[in-house]
Amino acid sequence: MKFSIVATTLFAGANAFVATPVERSPPSLVERDLPTVTSVLADVKAGFANLQAAAAAFNGDPGPLKAEAASVISKVESGTTAISNMTPLTVNECLSLVSPSNDLAKQGEALSKELQSRLADVQTAKECDTVRNFLGTGVTDAEALIAALKAKSPTAVQGVVQTQGNKITKPLKDAQAAFAGDKCVNAA
Repeated sequence: MKFSIVATTLFAGANAFVATPVERSPPSLVERDLPTVTSVLADVKAGFANLQAAAAAFNGDPGPLKAEAASVISKVESGTTAISNMTPLTVNECLSLVSPSNDLAKQGEALSKELQSRLADVQTAKECDTVRNFLGTGVTDAEALIAALKAKSPTAVQGVVQTQGNKITKPLKDAQAAFAGDKCVNAA
């Protein structure tokens, strides 16, 4: 009998040292909104491409140009709202946005060059104010989008976010300067 008690005690004691699975709560990491930002950047890039195509096809009819400009502005504004409502990003997530933002900056540069190449056509069609207004709103809205993204970024990478944003707004500001009131004058 003593043997049974000793054996049971030893067995129970040995089991106390055996690793047993610990019940844990599910991961508590917050799901991030990186897909939201990449989607916004892709939408704006596509909008820039569509506006560039409308500018290239501009034949004096401002309808397609106005429609694409309104579409881009709408995408930027809705993107700003989406980013403002999302959870903050991590440093790595922000750094992963460098490539998509570079792509957007390249598309913005192509759009800017296309618009500037059509300056004479815009003057002839008496649409300087249309392009000027679009660019004014576009620059303001783009800066708001960048500010929203910067606010959702860790302090350590906010400078990178701003630098990338400046790459996107620079070509828009260049086009804005090219269509300034003293440079783009509607034909008589």
